[in-house]
Amino acid sequence: LRLFIQNIKEPIELYGRVVRVVNEETARKTGEKVGFAVHIENLSDELKNELLKISRGFLERKLKIHGRRRSPRRRVDIPVEVIYKERVFQGKATEISLYGAYIALEGVMVEEGEEISVVFRGEGCDGERVKAKVVYYFSPKRASTYGKEEGIGVEFKDISETLYLFIYSLFENEKP
Repeated sequence: LRLFIQNIKEPIELYGRVVRVVNEETARKTGEKVGFAVHIENLSDELKNELLKISRGFLERKLKIHGRRRSPRRRVDIPVEVIYKERVFQGKATEISLYGAYIALEGVMVEEGEEISVVFRGEGCDGERVKAKVVYYFSPKRASTYGKEEGIGVEFKDISETLYLFIYSLFENEKP
């Protein structure tokens, strides 16, 4: 496993074995998310202590900075194409995190829960495509109350390593 952690320049590499798998059928039955559990092997005391410090930092930041979100957001201006029901719409990502984005998109009312594809067209991520689920739609009136343009909030699914690293780099290069 390679862990990419904000404010840490090099990814942390861990080795282990898969000890549990939650497939789609199991997830439906149990309400868990699809995924797997890994037993980390050969973990030195030094690395174990470092990981404990990092995880405590996540807990503190989640409560103090991010509220209910799993990752901080960053304001951006990245051109995107949204593919919805086999049609392509031009938009722009105006906020982004490691888990999703707000996409300014005029005249496209997309229902909550709909699946879309987002193709990034900005420098450093041109052509990167990610499947996403629409979390909410902001009409022009509702968006203006939040200081935003009409658009949609999306949660990424199956994000590529390239796109993940691009988004991660946006936070890494952020000025304090």
